[in-house]
Amino acid sequence: MGKELVRCFRSFAVKLIAALVIFSIVPVLLVQRFDAAEREQGALLRHLAQEQGRLAGEALFPLLDILTPRSTARIDSTARRLAEGGLSIRVLFRSAIGSSSFLLVASAPEMEIGRGRSTMDRLLSSGVLASLDASCAGGRPLILRLPGADGEVLTYLAPYPRPAGCWVVIAAQPSGPLAERLLGRPYWRVPEIQAAALIYAVMALLVLSIFTDAWTNLRRFRAVARAVVAGENRGSFAAANRVPDLADVAREFDIMVTTLRRSEALIRQAAEEKRPCPESTAGGDFSGDRTVASGTAGRLHRPTAQCRADFPLG
Repeated sequence: MGKELVRCFRSFAVKLIAALVIFSIVPVLLVQRFDAAEREQGALLRHLAQEQGRLAGEALFPLLDILTPRSTARIDSTARRLAEGGLSIRVLFRSAIGSSSFLLVASAPEMEIGRGRSTMDRLLSSGVLASLDASCAGGRPLILRLPGADGEVLTYLAPYPRPAGCWVVIAAQPSGPLAERLLGRPYWRVPEIQAAALIYAVMALLVLSIFTDAWTNLRRFRAVARAVVAGENRGSFAAANRVPDLADVAREFDIMVTTLRRSEALIRQAAEEKRPCPESTAGGDFSGDRTVASGTAGRLHRPTAQCRADFPLG
């Protein structure tokens, strides 16, 4: 039983199947683990980004009680300090007296006037501000990409109702890897993961090709060996070989076959020379090219040189 198991384990076919199963199972296990880790990390990143936006809004609320030119400058400088960690902050205001649209009061990072107008248009088209009713309520965390080339992702909407009107602090993450992670970009789209998957696939193909090349080459050798046993001339081991590392082995096999055939020819020749000379019948003649019948096997034999010496021609 033990010898059978060892023999089975040493089989190329068994090892090829085992390697194929292993190389198939490992990616499945890794994908499951990566999916779970991606979900956990994505949830944590979204929570941290939303909390960062909420804290930025609460830090600006005390400055929004009174709208004056001086307070506007303080709001702008405070927003720039809060945005130093890579956060984008927009401070909007809607007057309570005869106005239904929001105005952009402060922005960090600072932007040009034309760009500020396009930002307001994108905020309005996204529908984020439409959720704020007349009471200026509806603060909530967000994960929403703004339309446009910059691809900002809104993370928090913080309204602050005051007698003068409705203040809104909007926090966003600029476009980049973090914004893509917040939107739930699949981990397999990360360049590092794609490079690792490519390296793994190439390694698997190389290992499997070693087994398949060796196995198919041995089957070719078996076909040539069977042809040699059957006396057929179906090429040589060197011609059947496809693996350069087995070229010396194939040549040695061909040399061995040639040596065996030469030995077989010598043995046959020696057997012919030792065969008893057939008796001459009816004045039989052992002339040069004439053949005589052997009474034992019924086959035709040429008289050998020894027979001609023993029975001189008349």
